Amino acid sequence: MKKSKKATKKMEKRPVLVTTSHRGVFFGYLEDEKKAPKEVKLSSLRNCIRWHQEIEGFVGLSTYGPSEKCKIGAINTVGVSTVYDVTLIAPVSKEAEKKWTE
Repeated sequence: MKKSKKATKKMEKRPVLVTTSHRGVFFGYLEDEKKAPKEVKLSSLRNCIRWHQEIEGFVGLSTYGPSEKCKIGAINTVGVSTVYDVTLIAPVSKEAEKKWTE
């Protein structure tokens, strides 16, 4: 039996921006969303502590990425983090992903 290309293709992690009911704004790679909106698991998690008005809110963070005027936390490289009480999971553009991972 032949395996489909879909089954053999390595699954790429999806870069997302997640917001929470506690006003948290996080960038990361979606590892597990089975329990959303109660919780999601992200790798390479970063927290947006403050964004500048030029970014146009969290949608701008997912579209354009953070600017030098934003305050962004360090990248969590030690494993997968669980984010609770999710209110939004937004896809992140390639442009924004590059800025989040610089």
